Amino acid sequence: VPAVRAVSMAVGALELSKMKAIVSRRQYVAEMAGIEILCSDKTGSLTQNKLTLGEPALFAAADAQALILAGALASKAEDEDAIDLAVIAGLADAKALAGYTQTGFVPFDPVHKRTEGKIQDKAGKAFRVTKGAPQVVMALARLGGEEEARANRLVDDFAAKGYRTLGVARSDDDGKRWEFLGILPLFDPPREDSKE
Repeated sequence: VPAVRAVSMAVGALELSKMKAIVSRRQYVAEMAGIEILCSDKTGSLTQNKLTLGEPALFAAADAQALILAGALASKAEDEDAIDLAVIAGLADAKALAGYTQTGFVPFDPVHKRTEGKIQDKAGKAFRVTKGAPQVVMALARLGGEEEARANRLVDDFAAKGYRTLGVARSDDDGKRWEFLGILPLFDPPREDSKE
């Protein structure tokens, strides 16, 4: 049975290669055969892979730069994540980060759908910031009523225009209560030949 399986997988990989699909591991052929719907992010194929920050939507943040700063503090430039780099690039003054020390960082994962930074400012005050899927961050901040409805409308409006969105929140009591600061829209422009 293992020999038959190996040969059938190799034949499947060969057939896929004729359709310009590269199979890096044979077991993927069997896994793909069981898939009914495949969702794929076409970044770089249909888009220019140049993620840029749009005009932020403010909630509790004092202004757009305060919101972007909070998002940047919940980022890690050295990880070279495209989203983190786009948020950091949105700062009017990159030196704004110099006044803060990141004492801890929780990277994005598909379960929690957000990043979190533990921050200390020059005065020694500690706080936390998070950015991630808007619905997750809104739930974390216990956003409700008209504010939640407004946030959901904004996320839908941004999505209709082709923007990805990130919710941003801050906690001054070690994560017990979160304040929803706003929404950061991210845009990756389509390539000139995308329509074709």
